[in-house]
Amino acid sequence: MKVPQLRFKGFTGDWEQRKLGELATFTKGSGFSKEDLIDEGRPVILYGSMYTDYHTIINKVSTYVATNSKGTVSAGNEVIVPASGETAEDIARASAVITRGVLLAGDLNIITPCNNLSPIFLALIISNGRQKSELVRRAQGISIVHLGNSALKDVVVKFPSLEEQIAISSCISLLDQTIALHQRKHDLLLKLKKGYLQKLFPGKGQKVPEIRFKGFTEDWEQRKFGTLYAKASEKNDLSIPRSKVISVAKMHWGSVKDDSTDEYMRSYNVFRLGDIAFEGNRSKNFAFGRFVENTLGTGLVSHVFDVFRPKTSLNLYFWQYYIHNENSMRDILRHSTQKSTMMTNLVTKDLLRRSIGVPSQDEQQEIGQFMLQLDQAIALHQRRLDELKKLKQGYLQKLFI
Repeated sequence: MKVPQLRFKGFTGDWEQRKLGELATFTKGSGFSKEDLIDEGRPVILYGSMYTDYHTIINKVSTYVATNSKGTVSAGNEVIVPASGETAEDIARASAVITRGVLLAGDLNIITPCNNLSPIFLALIISNGRQKSELVRRAQGISIVHLGNSALKDVVVKFPSLEEQIAISSCISLLDQTIALHQRKHDLLLKLKKGYLQKLFPGKGQKVPEIRFKGFTEDWEQRKFGTLYAKASEKNDLSIPRSKVISVAKMHWGSVKDDSTDEYMRSYNVFRLGDIAFEGNRSKNFAFGRFVENTLGTGLVSHVFDVFRPKTSLNLYFWQYYIHNENSMRDILRHSTQKSTMMTNLVTKDLLRRSIGVPSQDEQQEIGQFMLQLDQAIALHQRRLDELKKLKQGYLQKLFI
């Protein structure tokens, strides 16, 4: 194929094909590791940043070494490729360094393209085009994979006129900027949610949360867990279809193996709307396991999950966030669980006599709706991000050969 599937208006000529060694000069970065980094000084690009904070275009550097440091200095418009990595797929990536005067550290291959090859376009085809597959094949090593300039020189690149390269690069760059903007908004909303989870719900020793909606001033009522929930013992009588198995970990409809017998399915617990299930996996975020509320509808969960059913009218969305809140539940679960090898086991009698603060129904409604709307905004930005990334992937497939 001599032209891509998709082209901008006004471009019609065939693309040229050459070895990269005929189109660029090659050097290596020198010196410096993360141990040399300081808070302020001379900007430096370490090869590790191409894995931890990858960008197609580097026009801002936030890692520094001593001001008087010497080494390989960017003249601007170079393309850098890591010389080592954990896998061949990881190493086949490139960034265009637009900024002048930046130190380029060791373990970086430095490509300076000729005047008729855009550095941004070159970085894009190395990272995404057929050239990426060629780099993967040329990378050598097992535990640590290496890729040198000698291998890069033999890579065959296909490219159009400089004007078309710039048009393609500008399109992808604009998409990247839009993706980055939505990612920042998404990350900000996640940060806000984390803060509200800490401040809208009381923690250990608190009778009220730090932040309250206008009009609510009373202390939250201390209630025994056993006055709010009862251990559910309802088993599957096969009247609920297998398609209604619920994955507790992510609270979505799951599935069971096709060869699961009716006898095995009878061991499943019925999990109704508003019920809560205890998952005993310990993690960084949940030191003693966690409760998850059923917000989907009547379904089934494995017998390994303890299920509790509300004894009174509880606001669905308020308890979805409250019961899952480590800040509020940590001390309760600390005193009502026992450690096993990989998980924590819930001691029901201890749980039911623990106390938890409960606000009025009106305050539950306010908090629940607020958190739900925040989650909906997060989901909206995530969907938009996924759409933009899918759009970019489509362009990368159709704008390049």
